[in-house]
Amino acid sequence: MIRDVNSQVEKAVNEIEMRYSRGIKFRLEDLISVSSCINESNFANFRNSLKSKLINKRVAQIYSVRNDGTTYIKL
Repeated sequence: MIRDVNSQVEKAVNEIEMRYSRGIKFRLEDLISVSSCINESNFANFRNSLKSKLINKRVAQIYSVRNDGTTYIKL
């Protein structure tokens, strides 16, 4: 279980801002802060919070949705 979802979301957003430059495509599963908690019971809540934070803060947007997952592009 992820004890503090909001701080984990902030870690993921900071990781995106540090690792990726503008226009780079990535998947959430590529992030260390996300892959470390994939098997947790409240991962779906964490993933939804992270998606909304990325879009609202204009850090990244959805680039494509396919069978293997969602790809984002850094803004």
